[in-house]
Amino acid sequence: MNSSFLKPYHLVIRTLSPVHIGSGVKLGRVDFITEDSQVRVIDENKLYNWILRQSSPEKLADTLTNSLRTRGISEFIRGSFQGAIEEITAYTMPVEKSLREDTPSECMAFIKTLDNRPYLPGSSIKGCLRSAFLRGHTTGNQQNIDQFDNLVRDGANHNKTNSNDIQAKVFVGAKVSSSLWPNYDINRALVVRDAELDLSAFSVVKTQLLSVKRLNNDLDWKQKTKRDQLVSMEIYVEAIKPKKQVQIPVTLQTNLFSKLAAELQFGKIESLFAFMPQYCRKASQDLLEQEIAFYQRHHQKELKEWFDAQLAFLQKGDDEFFILPLGWGSGYDGKTITDLLNATTFKLVTKKHKNTNGLGYPSFDSTNWLGPLDAPKSRKIVVAPDGTLQPMGWVACRFTADEDRDWLADRREVLKDLRPSMTISTLIPIMGKEEPRPTPAGIPAPTVPAPQPKVNLIESFTATPQVGDYFQGKVIDAARREILLEIPGLEDSEDYAVVNLPDNLPIKRPRPGEKMVCVVTVLKQEKNYWRVECTLG
Repeated sequence: MNSSFLKPYHLVIRTLSPVHIGSGVKLGRVDFITEDSQVRVIDENKLYNWILRQSSPEKLADTLTNSLRTRGISEFIRGSFQGAIEEITAYTMPVEKSLREDTPSECMAFIKTLDNRPYLPGSSIKGCLRSAFLRGHTTGNQQNIDQFDNLVRDGANHNKTNSNDIQAKVFVGAKVSSSLWPNYDINRALVVRDAELDLSAFSVVKTQLLSVKRLNNDLDWKQKTKRDQLVSMEIYVEAIKPKKQVQIPVTLQTNLFSKLAAELQFGKIESLFAFMPQYCRKASQDLLEQEIAFYQRHHQKELKEWFDAQLAFLQKGDDEFFILPLGWGSGYDGKTITDLLNATTFKLVTKKHKNTNGLGYPSFDSTNWLGPLDAPKSRKIVVAPDGTLQPMGWVACRFTADEDRDWLADRREVLKDLRPSMTISTLIPIMGKEEPRPTPAGIPAPTVPAPQPKVNLIESFTATPQVGDYFQGKVIDAARREILLEIPGLEDSEDYAVVNLPDNLPIKRPRPGEKMVCVVTVLKQEKNYWRVECTLG
């Protein structure tokens, strides 16, 4: 193979908030001690070897066993261990002052090699990029959204996710059987390697869960019972600190786009690959705006302002710069596109699939769905010693070429007519009390006149409305791109009205129970009921 087909790059990542990628190991009191300003994780093999070298190893082993059964390994270390603590230490991490006082009983470990060297796994990075790639390609593409909506709805009704079918429609250029999709997937052309990290880039942080528990637009800290009392649930994790930069080795296998690999038919979707940073940037805007709206709607000013700052950061960057959630805490929407689909389809997904059962419900027994805006209803939040809050797992990213020639830039120039459209716009507040963020100098804020009732406003229906009918409907739910309404007179039927909103329509989303005037534009039959599509009247 000609080495010129292998284009070396780096994905440069800068952490904006603490990032945790778990190993699946949860450290307990038998694994670590806290002292001074650090957590010290004990290497059990080194400890056992030390015990075997002592004059009475059996007695020490019994003492260690009894200690582990009661108060953990710290009792043995402070009472019976006589050597240098460094001799039995696997690694140490700094710990916040508040954690030294709290003395966590458990801590989730970051992924590491067998000799305790942490690293960013290439598989996690590639999964993050793939999810963003799919979201960016879907956002604003109504044809894709309708197609994917049908696939998801059909899958939910047959206990299937159909996620592979959706991804194949984007990432597979050839018409091959589903069993061969992995071989014909364009992501084969992207090789992402692991990146070693230094332990000095880490600290142990305390996280808590903010969750929508009531239908009053408030967030509460998730609680658990401890010694017959309700206390905030706290989760301690090893995390990369904010403002740390990591370079992930990436190779583009451009030979797969050549005539020698014509069977793959990657040429049909080469523009998708060439504009990968731009698609990821579209996903950035969508996810950041979603978080701003979530925290504004639930009156969490500090967290809203954190995301405001990241959106402003995105605005200042060029179209190859993007911001994404990564690792633990990235959330359901960071890995899926369900929230881009029809609200009724999203609700169907929460009922039909085991892994999404309860998503967006105040409790697992509740039948009162919070709607797509609050599914998921919880966020993992880092709580600093001074009480300041920030979300888990956000990073800023950019691809940089390791050679004089930038293959991605060259191909983007050739394929420039296929560049995805992208406008990073000012976010309009959604159901919040704060003022809109200021628009850039010289660009007036858009306005939309309030809808006015028509003279032929129909007050109540005895049958399904017809195209051209005006009525005032009560809001059931307000998703990001559509508003569901009850039809007056048909409240007990399964017919419902929906107002589809353009992405850039600068109006506040209404609260459930508010009334809106609309006009019927399309009727769609869905099994035994009608979807009445409207525009604002």
